[in-house]
Amino acid sequence: MTAQFRLLRSQCQSLLFAQCLGFSSAVIRTCVWSLLFAISPLLFAQVPTPVPVTTWRYDLSHAGQNTRETALNPSNVNPNSFGKLFTLPVDSTVYAQPLYVPGLKMSDGLVHNVLFVATENDSVYAFDADSNGGSNASPLWHASLLTSAYGAASGATAVPWQDNGSPDVAPTVGITGTPAIDTATNTIFLVSSTKENGAYFSRLHAINIITGKEQPNSPVNISATVAGASLSLETAITNSINSGVTYTIAAGNDASNACGYTPARTPNALTVGASDETDLRALYSNYGSCVDLFAPGNRIDSDWASSDTATANLSGSSMAAPMAAGAAALYLEAFPAATAASVAQAIRSAATPNVLTTNDPFSPNLLLYSNVASNASQAVSVAGRVINTNGRGIRGVAVSLTDPSTGSILTTRTGQFGYFKFNDVAVGRSYTLTATPHRNYTITDNQRTLYINSELTDITFIGNTSVY
Repeated sequence: MTAQFRLLRSQCQSLLFAQCLGFSSAVIRTCVWSLLFAISPLLFAQVPTPVPVTTWRYDLSHAGQNTRETALNPSNVNPNSFGKLFTLPVDSTVYAQPLYVPGLKMSDGLVHNVLFVATENDSVYAFDADSNGGSNASPLWHASLLTSAYGAASGATAVPWQDNGSPDVAPTVGITGTPAIDTATNTIFLVSSTKENGAYFSRLHAINIITGKEQPNSPVNISATVAGASLSLETAITNSINSGVTYTIAAGNDASNACGYTPARTPNALTVGASDETDLRALYSNYGSCVDLFAPGNRIDSDWASSDTATANLSGSSMAAPMAAGAAALYLEAFPAATAASVAQAIRSAATPNVLTTNDPFSPNLLLYSNVASNASQAVSVAGRVINTNGRGIRGVAVSLTDPSTGSILTTRTGQFGYFKFNDVAVGRSYTLTATPHRNYTITDNQRTLYINSELTDITFIGNTSVY
């Protein structure tokens, strides 16, 4: 088997090669990965790159540019001072770009600069990026997604290329798309393809990059439909939302009720319809009560696939949903610990009401307001009263206000006439307000979830009066 390597991008002394592209046999499953470094003694791998490569072409910009390069230049990257450091074996061809995270304390208790490689045999490897000697001769961990520990049935295999009818990805199809790493949670996200007892499965995996084990609620099966319900897809999205991921979903472009389509009807996602340049619901956009809000989606300039610089003028709810995703990103920048539910509620609450012509009585008349985090520094008061069924205030009731995104808890007790108040409450977040009596009585609806975006002073709890 011959392996060809294509240089991705360099930073300081460590270089990663992107793909094992060529092979002479369709059945041989061993590729060899190479790491290169500048061979000068002063530029050995003990001075590794501090720049992580967490997804395709470096980062979420996908520009393929390392703007923090300081050492490499055309004069020192040449055959006399630049060459192969070592090779690493993997179990099949590699089409996904390898990823790199420096300074990880791995399960062996040591800090490593780590190279992550995913193969078409549904394997993920974590290698030490600086050495293949001694204890680093073996991977730091190796996860086979063909095993039950990763959701596969007994006897699962990667998908033979013949089943797809094209040898472009061969000899099997396993992990083809480049994964993405979230360094905040030490999680690598990727999609695997398997064949199990004659059936085909695509699974979204969230794998801990320290241990190689699945994260909670992972993996999930992926399926998609055009019209009608797909409970498995809706469940997968809901589980992902519950784990903290915010979803903005295109409502669809069939001029139909979005409640008849998966994933647009997923309850906890933000489903976005398209409006046009006159603030009219675009005539093609899906609509109805399953739509959360509308965003500009008509004649939008977008990147296009024909070249790195190509653009196209496109229309559809698939243009509108990224608008909401951008607003969500701005909100998370201001509130990085916000839950997915808080983000969704913030976007809905900040949307501009009653400026759209929606053409139907069921859709929300809400237009996306992108500066959703503009009130990030504001603080307001939250106040109310605990009363009995006769309207008299109940004194001494413990009241707490909890911010689930930060874990902070504010506490107070009601005064002589049953009033309570919290000052300097940050807006743009969801809170849990709880009233707990200190005597032997009950309070109706004593725990409530509130989204705070302005002063709130009229909250009322009603207590049982049997002891008064």
